[in-house]
Amino acid sequence: MQIPKGLAPMVPSTEDALAAERSKAAFKVSDMHQFIVDSDMRTKVAKVEALMGEEPETFSLRKVYFMSRQEKMEHALAIGKRLIELLKEGKLSGDDISIADMVLDINGPFGLHRAMFIPTLQNQATVEQQELFLRPALNYEILGCYAQTEIGHGSNVQGLETTCTYVPETDEFEVHSPSVRACKWWIGSLGVTATHAMVMAQLIVGGKRHGPCPVVVPIRSTVDHQPLEGVTVGDLGP
Repeated sequence: MQIPKGLAPMVPSTEDALAAERSKAAFKVSDMHQFIVDSDMRTKVAKVEALMGEEPETFSLRKVYFMSRQEKMEHALAIGKRLIELLKEGKLSGDDISIADMVLDINGPFGLHRAMFIPTLQNQATVEQQELFLRPALNYEILGCYAQTEIGHGSNVQGLETTCTYVPETDEFEVHSPSVRACKWWIGSLGVTATHAMVMAQLIVGGKRHGPCPVVVPIRSTVDHQPLEGVTVGDLGP
Protein backbone atom coordinates (compact mmCIF):
# COMPACT_ATOMS: atom_id res chain seq x y z
CA MET A 1 0.00 0.00 0.00
CA GLN A 2 1.32 3.43 -0.94
CA ILE A 3 0.99 6.45 1.31
CA PRO A 4 -0.10 9.59 -0.54
CA LYS A 5 2.84 11.91 -1.00
CA GLY A 6 1.31 14.68 1.06
CA LEU A 7 0.73 12.30 3.98
CA ALA A 8 4.23 10.74 4.08
CA PRO A 9 5.71 10.77 7.62
CA MET A 10 8.37 13.37 8.33
CA VAL A 11 11.74 11.71 9.02
CA PRO A 12 14.01 13.85 11.23
CA SER A 13 17.60 14.42 10.21
CA THR A 14 20.33 12.50 12.00
CA GLU A 15 21.34 15.62 13.93
CA ASP A 16 17.75 16.33 14.98
CA ALA A 17 17.19 12.72 16.01
CA LEU A 18 20.35 12.68 18.12
CA ALA A 19 19.48 16.00 19.73
CA ALA A 20 15.99 14.73 20.56
CA GLU A 21 17.36 11.58 22.21
CA ARG A 22 20.00 13.49 24.17
CA SER A 23 17.40 15.96 25.43
CA LYS A 24 15.70 13.08 27.27
CA ALA A 25 18.68 12.62 29.60
CA ALA A 26 18.18 13.56 33.23
CA PHE A 27 21.60 15.21 33.34
CA LYS A 28 23.65 17.63 31.24
CA VAL A 29 26.18 15.91 29.01
CA SER A 30 28.72 18.61 29.85
CA ASP A 31 28.25 17.93 33.58
CA MET A 32 28.79 14.20 33.05
CA HIS A 33 31.92 14.93 31.00
CA GLN A 34 33.26 17.12 33.78
CA PHE A 35 32.47 14.40 36.33
CA ILE A 36 34.46 11.84 34.33
CA VAL A 37 37.29 14.20 33.31
CA ASP A 38 38.55 16.71 35.88
CA SER A 39 37.44 20.27 35.24
CA ASP A 40 40.93 21.65 34.61
CA MET A 41 41.61 19.11 31.87
CA ARG A 42 38.12 19.63 30.46
CA THR A 43 38.83 23.36 30.15
CA LYS A 44 42.04 22.63 28.28
CA VAL A 45 40.35 20.10 26.00
CA ALA A 46 37.50 22.53 25.29
CA LYS A 47 40.00 25.20 24.23
CA VAL A 48 41.72 22.85 21.79
CA GLU A 49 38.44 21.46 20.47
CA ALA A 50 37.11 24.97 19.87
CA LEU A 51 40.20 25.98 17.92
CA MET A 52 40.10 22.84 15.79
CA GLY A 53 36.36 23.34 15.30
CA GLU A 54 37.14 26.57 13.45
CA GLU A 55 38.84 24.49 10.74
CA PRO A 56 36.58 21.45 10.19
CA GLU A 57 38.03 20.57 6.79
CA THR A 58 41.50 20.22 8.26
CA PHE A 59 40.69 18.44 11.51
CA SER A 60 37.56 16.43 10.68
CA LEU A 61 37.91 12.66 11.08
CA ARG A 62 34.49 11.78 9.66
CA LYS A 63 35.91 10.40 6.39
CA VAL A 64 39.02 8.69 7.79
CA TYR A 65 37.54 5.18 7.80
CA PHE A 66 36.66 5.53 4.12
CA MET A 67 40.10 6.78 3.07
CA SER A 68 42.78 4.79 1.33
CA ARG A 69 46.09 4.28 3.15
CA GLN A 70 47.69 7.05 1.08
CA GLU A 71 44.81 9.43 1.81
CA LYS A 72 45.04 8.70 5.55
CA MET A 73 48.76 9.44 5.45
CA GLU A 74 48.23 12.74 3.63
CA HIS A 75 45.40 13.73 5.99
CA ALA A 76 47.54 12.98 9.07
CA LEU A 77 50.39 15.02 7.59
CA ALA A 78 48.05 17.95 6.92
CA ILE A 79 46.73 17.81 10.49
CA GLY A 80 50.24 17.62 11.93
CA LYS A 81 51.44 20.50 9.76
CA ARG A 82 48.53 22.71 10.82
CA LEU A 83 49.06 21.99 14.53
CA ILE A 84 52.70 23.06 14.19
CA GLU A 85 51.62 26.25 12.40
CA LEU A 86 49.18 27.01 15.24
CA LEU A 87 52.01 26.40 17.72
CA LYS A 88 54.28 28.85 15.91
CA GLU A 89 51.44 31.36 15.66
CA GLY A 90 51.10 31.23 19.45
CA LYS A 91 47.53 29.88 19.34
CA LEU A 92 48.53 26.51 20.82
CA SER A 93 51.14 25.54 23.38
CA GLY A 94 53.16 22.34 23.44
CA ASP A 95 50.76 20.94 26.05
CA ASP A 96 47.81 21.92 23.84
CA ILE A 97 49.27 19.91 20.97
CA SER A 98 49.57 16.87 23.22
CA ILE A 99 45.89 17.30 24.05
CA ALA A 100 45.06 17.65 20.35
CA ASP A 101 46.89 14.38 19.67
CA MET A 102 44.82 12.72 22.40
CA VAL A 103 41.53 14.15 21.09
CA LEU A 104 42.23 13.31 17.44
CA ASP A 105 43.68 9.85 18.17
CA ILE A 106 44.99 9.52 14.62
CA ASN A 107 48.21 7.77 13.62
CA GLY A 108 50.39 10.58 12.36
CA PRO A 109 54.07 11.28 11.69
CA PHE A 110 54.65 13.38 14.81
CA GLY A 111 53.58 11.04 17.61
CA LEU A 112 56.96 9.49 18.41
CA HIS A 113 58.68 12.83 17.79
CA ARG A 114 56.71 14.39 20.65
CA ALA A 115 56.24 11.36 22.91
CA MET A 116 59.69 9.71 22.70
CA PHE A 117 62.32 11.60 20.68
CA ILE A 118 61.97 14.99 22.40
CA PRO A 119 61.57 13.63 25.98
CA THR A 120 64.67 11.44 25.59
CA LEU A 121 66.68 14.48 24.53
CA GLN A 122 65.24 16.55 27.39
CA ASN A 123 66.02 13.93 30.03
CA GLN A 124 69.25 12.32 28.84
CA ALA A 125 71.12 14.62 26.45
CA THR A 126 73.95 16.93 27.47
CA VAL A 127 73.66 20.68 27.02
CA GLU A 128 75.74 20.46 23.82
CA GLN A 129 73.60 17.60 22.49
CA GLN A 130 70.42 19.50 23.27
CA GLU A 131 71.68 22.47 21.29
CA LEU A 132 72.43 20.18 18.35
CA PHE A 133 69.21 18.17 18.41
CA LEU A 134 66.62 19.34 20.95
CA ARG A 135 66.39 22.95 19.78
CA PRO A 136 65.73 22.02 16.11
CA ALA A 137 63.40 19.21 17.24
CA LEU A 138 61.28 21.65 19.26
CA ASN A 139 61.17 23.94 16.21
CA TYR A 140 60.28 20.99 13.93
CA GLU A 141 63.37 21.65 11.83
CA ILE A 142 64.14 17.95 12.29
CA LEU A 143 61.65 15.14 12.84
CA GLY A 144 62.59 12.27 15.13
CA CYS A 145 61.41 8.77 15.96
CA TYR A 146 62.35 6.16 18.58
CA ALA A 147 64.09 3.13 17.04
CA GLN A 148 64.16 0.44 19.69
CA THR A 149 62.25 -2.59 18.38
CA GLU A 150 64.17 -5.04 16.19
CA ILE A 151 62.65 -7.68 13.94
CA GLY A 152 64.44 -10.48 15.78
CA HIS A 153 64.02 -9.20 19.32
CA GLY A 154 60.80 -7.20 19.64
CA SER A 155 61.09 -5.03 22.72
CA ASN A 156 63.61 -7.28 24.48
CA VAL A 157 65.98 -4.37 25.06
CA GLN A 158 68.77 -6.48 26.59
CA GLY A 159 68.69 -8.72 23.50
CA LEU A 160 69.06 -5.94 20.93
CA GLU A 161 71.83 -6.61 18.39
CA THR A 162 72.37 -3.13 16.96
CA THR A 163 75.74 -1.85 18.17
CA CYS A 164 77.14 1.62 18.81
CA THR A 165 80.93 1.39 18.94
CA TYR A 166 83.18 4.26 20.00
CA VAL A 167 86.06 4.87 17.56
CA PRO A 168 88.78 6.77 19.52
CA GLU A 169 90.91 7.45 16.42
CA THR A 170 88.21 9.73 14.95
CA ASP A 171 86.24 10.48 18.14
CA GLU A 172 83.10 9.05 16.50
CA PHE A 173 80.48 6.40 17.18
CA GLU A 174 79.81 3.75 14.56
CA VAL A 175 76.23 2.43 14.58
CA HIS A 176 75.90 -0.97 12.96
CA SER A 177 73.20 -3.58 12.32
CA PRO A 178 75.17 -6.85 12.22
CA SER A 179 72.32 -9.10 10.99
CA VAL A 180 68.83 -9.13 9.56
CA ARG A 181 67.57 -9.79 13.09
CA ALA A 182 68.99 -6.41 14.12
CA CYS A 183 66.89 -4.42 11.61
CA LYS A 184 64.85 -1.77 13.38
CA TRP A 185 61.25 -2.74 12.64
CA TRP A 186 57.72 -1.34 13.21
CA ILE A 187 59.14 2.08 14.09
CA GLY A 188 56.41 4.67 13.59
CA SER A 189 57.38 7.48 11.13
CA LEU A 190 60.83 5.94 10.46
CA GLY A 191 59.80 4.46 7.11
CA VAL A 192 58.66 7.66 5.41
CA THR A 193 58.89 10.89 7.39
CA ALA A 194 61.57 10.97 10.12
CA THR A 195 64.89 12.71 9.53
CA HIS A 196 66.51 11.45 12.76
CA ALA A 197 66.16 8.37 14.92
CA MET A 198 66.79 7.86 18.61
CA VAL A 199 68.39 4.43 18.18
CA MET A 200 68.67 2.03 21.09
CA ALA A 201 71.95 0.14 20.62
CA GLN A 202 74.52 -1.86 22.58
CA LEU A 203 77.22 0.64 23.57
CA ILE A 204 80.77 -0.68 23.04
CA VAL A 205 83.78 1.26 24.31
CA GLY A 206 87.29 -0.18 24.27
CA GLY A 207 85.92 -3.58 23.30
CA LYS A 208 83.64 -3.72 26.38
CA ARG A 209 79.85 -3.77 26.19
CA HIS A 210 78.04 -1.31 28.44
CA GLY A 211 74.46 -2.31 27.65
CA PRO A 212 71.71 -0.54 25.69
CA CYS A 213 72.16 3.18 25.17
CA PRO A 214 70.21 5.76 23.11
CA VAL A 215 72.09 7.46 20.29
CA VAL A 216 70.80 10.05 17.81
CA VAL A 217 71.32 8.88 14.24
CA PRO A 218 70.61 11.19 11.26
CA ILE A 219 68.84 9.02 8.68
CA ARG A 220 67.65 11.42 5.99
CA SER A 221 68.93 14.62 4.44
CA THR A 222 67.16 17.73 5.71
CA VAL A 223 67.65 19.23 2.23
CA ASP A 224 66.07 16.63 -0.09
CA HIS A 225 64.79 14.01 2.45
CA GLN A 226 66.80 11.22 0.81
CA PRO A 227 68.32 8.46 3.03
CA LEU A 228 71.89 9.24 4.05
CA GLU A 229 74.86 7.08 3.08
CA GLY A 230 74.88 3.78 4.91
CA VAL A 231 71.18 3.94 5.76
CA THR A 232 68.60 1.62 4.23
CA VAL A 233 65.04 2.61 5.10
CA GLY A 234 61.60 1.89 3.71
CA ASP A 235 57.88 1.58 4.25
CA LEU A 236 56.59 -1.68 5.76
CA GLY A 237 53.29 -1.35 3.90
CA PRO A 238 49.72 -1.47 5.16
